[in-house]
Amino acid sequence: MSVEIGNEAWFISRFEQTGAIMKSGHFVGKSGLHLDSYVENDLITSEPELVSELVSTLVSIHSKAWFDRVDLVIAPAGGAELFGGMLALEIGCKFAFTVKQEGKQTLQRSFYRLVQGRIRVLLADDILTTGETLRELARAVESFEAEVVGAAVIWKRSDPNLDYPIAAIVDKKLPNWSEESCILCQQGVRIRTDVGHGLDFVGKYGMNPVNWPANRVAGI
Repeated sequence: MSVEIGNEAWFISRFEQTGAIMKSGHFVGKSGLHLDSYVENDLITSEPELVSELVSTLVSIHSKAWFDRVDLVIAPAGGAELFGGMLALEIGCKFAFTVKQEGKQTLQRSFYRLVQGRIRVLLADDILTTGETLRELARAVESFEAEVVGAAVIWKRSDPNLDYPIAAIVDKKLPNWSEESCILCQQGVRIRTDVGHGLDFVGKYGMNPVNWPANRVAGI
């Protein structure tokens, strides 16, 4: 069956071609959640032509009025800045990015003048899981009294409770568990340490499943 270019299935197929989607494994995401499949955000945005298609599709499937309200797009550095910058170009507004400092997303001082006053800000990120990155972005700009009007993401893989609308290219939930309830841990499935944050997890708890939190809770 042919897949229409530009729809959700087409983009998922393209992500697989880039090697960004890994299936049937035991992964740890940056949120700390455990996953049986993994989406490598860096590879999703490694092809500028694909990112351009993502951005134009995102803008086309949402009302023009939704994006006309935007004065500034802000994205976190470290993967989402290409998506955010090209989205700002497509909308026709300014762009800024945050960096992680002392454990939280922080706006660079050189961008302070862009968020002065009651400007309207669109947050941009690649993968939405817990929503914590978007919350940090919102706190960073709202401290300047800017208004967050929404968020745009490439892949929405959960429904976190946020105070603004979310526009997504792919809206597909993937199974995930906390480290205390992970069924893959309980099954003793080896954690991938070559991608994601599995190395951090095994550095803390070791490679022996007996020492993993889910097995301590379950009494295994």
